[in-house]
Amino acid sequence: MKTREIHTFISPFHFSALELPFYAQSPSHREFAVKNFLFIVFIILLRVKNKIFLCNSLQIKEE
Repeated sequence: MKTREIHTFISPFHFSALELPFYAQSPSHREFAVKNFLFIVFIILLRVKNKIFLCNSLQIKEE
């Protein structure tokens, strides 16, 4: 009797850091996970930069 293999699929929409070791087994999934991570870091840096710029421009207007 052949045992049935269990295949799990992790949707990119329900991706979490805890799933990374399981999700990043194949090179294509690993590349996708790294690109997603870098994109998220890029967005966070842009938001921080905009907040700092906004604070600086408000201070200049007050003076």
